[in-house]
Amino acid sequence: MDIGGVRLANLDDQQQTTTCPTSVVLSNLPKDDGIAVYFTPKNPNKYQLILASSPLNIHFYFDYPLCSNFAVWKVDNLVSKWPPILHTISTGAKLGNPNDFSSWFQIKPLGRNYKLVFCLESTTYCRDIGFVRQNGYRRLVLSEKPMPFVFKLDDRIGMASCYA
Repeated sequence: MDIGGVRLANLDDQQQTTTCPTSVVLSNLPKDDGIAVYFTPKNPNKYQLILASSPLNIHFYFDYPLCSNFAVWKVDNLVSKWPPILHTISTGAKLGNPNDFSSWFQIKPLGRNYKLVFCLESTTYCRDIGFVRQNGYRRLVLSEKPMPFVFKLDDRIGMASCYA
């Protein structure tokens, strides 16, 4: 599958309180590495490394201060039970908030690649991150089918960027 890195888009269901794009999508351009991301462990004092299956925040690297409050990934619609609503991935969570269970993801091995998962408060109920096509984009969502991710060091800022 020829798709590029993770980016942000302004889709129809976006928060109306900001002009910053908040929907996490995959670039349609295969050579586009996307926006660099940081991984921050839930307990940075205990873990210096990013470990597989440990809770972490994922947040975009922004040079643009106006949108810096919309950098941390989260899962939308977690409290909705009826009707079944798509659990999309967007930004707007607060970095390092241990009480915001919608913003903690995990990296797990998937063959030679990795997959991103979201576990609801514990590791007993985990869902893979995949994508759906929405408004011309491949939008990240909770899915039954995991999408393989490859992590690539971003030499410009010395952190890892992520692309699928």
